Amino acid sequence: MEIYDGHIHTRGVKSDPPEVFHEKALSSGVCGGTVFSVHPARYRPFPDFDQRAKSRIDAVMEFTSRAPGFLPYFFADLSEPDIIDQIEYARKAGIRGFKVICDGRYSAADRIDAVAAMAETGLPVMFHSGIDNVPHVSSKNNVPSAFEPLLHVKGLRFSLAHIGWPWCDDFVGTFAKFEMARDFTDFGPVAEMFADVTPGTPGIYREEAMRKLYLAGFHAKDRTFWGTDQIVNDYAPSWTKWLFERDTAILAGIEREAKAASEAQTYWLPKLENLAESLFSTAWRRFNAI
Repeated sequence: MEIYDGHIHTRGVKSDPPEVFHEKALSSGVCGGTVFSVHPARYRPFPDFDQRAKSRIDAVMEFTSRAPGFLPYFFADLSEPDIIDQIEYARKAGIRGFKVICDGRYSAADRIDAVAAMAETGLPVMFHSGIDNVPHVSSKNNVPSAFEPLLHVKGLRFSLAHIGWPWCDDFVGTFAKFEMARDFTDFGPVAEMFADVTPGTPGIYREEAMRKLYLAGFHAKDRTFWGTDQIVNDYAPSWTKWLFERDTAILAGIEREAKAASEAQTYWLPKLENLAESLFSTAWRRFNAI
């Protein structure tokens, strides 16, 4: 089974060269994944790094060109006045997707024009959801249901991260809303939501949150992918291996529970088999249209 780490950050500080990062990732069992550009300066400043959009795009393109299997994403600040131009530059440069954290200055709904521009590129958009550890007053913008206004953004394929912790029930409900809404074809196209279960959920919450996501009766299997939230600067294979083993065990328990429910003729539960293959590999590939 191929394993993809779908959530890796870049900090604007001293970093391992791409070749060293790649070697560390391979040693952990990861064959590819998603690498975000350095953060926008207004979100998190790095004084020794040029955080203008073009520089950040060019840097992540260069880095991933020397780390085969890893896709470059542009970490966009949707509040910047030239964001539409930035999105177009990113597309032309070969960026494979977008990363967004809605801080205290805007919600996704506030910048629906920029979200629509990203969707028009045909590339996926990864949003943070849940509590943000950077000291911005931003919770109201990152509760999962705050992304409901994205329902009718034409062509949008997006993910919400971290199972929305601590609002995990809200996350599952939002996932369900986007799935159920797609059945109402007379209302026009509906955006497609994926669940990015990269930790953010502390360990004590993790199993419960993943059980709810998979066992609530919606088709999470095909639209849920995995990541580590590590940094390319100093990727830790031991952490990746531990997360993989922990989550593999959680998935095995979910499969046993689903099998028992199926035998009891629990008709609303989708078939939940081979969850690991989907979580660690095929759903990420589907999200990225590979």
